[in-house]
Amino acid sequence: WTALGLGVEGEPSQSLRLLAPRVLASLDARSAAPQRDSDSEQRLMHELENLRSEHSDINEISDRLGLQEMGGAGNVHVVAQRAALKKRKLMLKDQMAGLSAKL
Repeated sequence: WTALGLGVEGEPSQSLRLLAPRVLASLDARSAAPQRDSDSEQRLMHELENLRSEHSDINEISDRLGLQEMGGAGNVHVVAQRAALKKRKLMLKDQMAGLSAKL
């Protein structure tokens, strides 16, 4: 019993009583850790959804600019805008892949 820190007849020893608050705090921290992981996971999921939404919006805008371009409005500005949107879409795609890998 004394080797387990229980003293005689199941009574906790002095050292166990001193360690108890630290052990309990450690156990509380461990039980809180999954909650933090869950919060972090929720945050990542929310960020991933925002990136997907932005990617979809850019697709829509790019398609509309493409229609303008085919309709004869293929000026330099439309082409430059579509190129910038394509670059942003690729960046978003990389970010989404990174977040998906973390999940």
